[in-house]
Amino acid sequence: GNGINVSTSANPIIDHNTITYSTQDGLYIMGSSVPQVSANLFSRNTRYAVYFTAESKPAFSTNQATDNGYNGAAVSGTFAGATTWADNLTYIIAGNLNLPVGTSLTIQPGSVLKFLPTFGWTVNGQLVAEGLDASRIVFTSIKDDNYDGDTNNDGTYTSPAPSDWGTLTIGSTASTSRFVYTNIHYGGNPAIKIDLVGIPLNNDLFTDNSSGVDLRTSTQVINPLSNNVFQRN
Repeated sequence: GNGINVSTSANPIIDHNTITYSTQDGLYIMGSSVPQVSANLFSRNTRYAVYFTAESKPAFSTNQATDNGYNGAAVSGTFAGATTWADNLTYIIAGNLNLPVGTSLTIQPGSVLKFLPTFGWTVNGQLVAEGLDASRIVFTSIKDDNYDGDTNNDGTYTSPAPSDWGTLTIGSTASTSRFVYTNIHYGGNPAIKIDLVGIPLNNDLFTDNSSGVDLRTSTQVINPLSNNVFQRN
């Protein structure tokens, strides 16, 4: 089973533990839980160091994950309310994600998100991915060891390639979303689709995607694409 299960509406403090040799996940978080998870070591758990459903709101800080099936915090499902993802464990997109109207996700600078094959993200709420020049936010393949190391714990057995993951689809109700100082690598065709809305895409790096950005809007002129780099898409 899992090392620790955090059930719906539970809000524990999980601090300074060593969680090892679980036959599934080191920590499993579900429902509307809001746990504080800090300074833990997750090691040699069979599946993920951490798994959480998107509607939960774990606060991660100073945790370490080594030699698990996947060295990171896996997430899937549908968001609820306002959520913030801190820069600590690698976020593993382990299923299609849905950010509905009326919900928001803020991704803090330095965060790394790695997608398992084929999965994508539908954004109809507010997705704020606003990094810094020296602390960019990364969207990439689970096979990409250049960011946060060997997250899928397979050494050099796999290498990333275009279309390793799907598409970030930005819907017409996501007008307050933005991507600033982000890296988008190995996404699908396209990596980002902007549909009937204009959002800021500034200082972003798109490389090795099947294609970079698909604009399907007449309102993008309000938010010009500026200072972006597109390579090998």
